[in-house]
Amino acid sequence: MAGCGQECLAQIESSPEACLVKTIVTSWYAGKDCVYCRKPIEAIVWHERPPALRAADGTSREWKDIAPEQLPIVFRTCEPVCWHCHIVESFRKEHPEMVIERKRPEEPRVTLHPSPAVY
Repeated sequence: MAGCGQECLAQIESSPEACLVKTIVTSWYAGKDCVYCRKPIEAIVWHERPPALRAADGTSREWKDIAPEQLPIVFRTCEPVCWHCHIVESFRKEHPEMVIERKRPEEPRVTLHPSPAVY
């Protein structure tokens, strides 16, 4: 493009692996938890169970639907979703008539009484 100093070319030449979209996206997930189940995003297996994203409108999106030039805004506005939750949420949105929401039973409350002081 006109006026571009092409500084990025030096970055690509010095570290081509670090400039791959897959590497950039993988590093974004590092240390993050799924917004639904709160479990850590595990090691990413792109060809079997890639993680997804939850957009601001609540929809779950796969990376194949995101263009590389959208990465900066996606990183700012979306939340990480594990593959399992992505599948569940996609099914829930596509087939609400087949989903029955059940309230989880409350876990029994345990009241802790202070133990008597032992001298």
